[in-house]
Amino acid sequence: MRVPSEASGRLSDAWRFCVGTGRFEPALRRDGVGVHQPYEYAGARHVRHSFAYVDQVIDAYLELGIKKSTLLGL
Repeated sequence: MRVPSEASGRLSDAWRFCVGTGRFEPALRRDGVGVHQPYEYAGARHVRHSFAYVDQVIDAYLELGIKKSTLLGL
């Protein structure tokens, strides 16, 4: 990768309106947000999906004044 020694243009301020949530993969782990919940019943493995904690995260963003359109990228 080559990095120029002088600026090639002005960076827009779009980054000011972004919400960085990091990677969501850890939330899919059993000890994460709990979206993917494997369990055994009657000797068979099953999976339950629960989005309750995801809803709580989104609600917290909204309480902080982050608009739905920002979260959805609209």
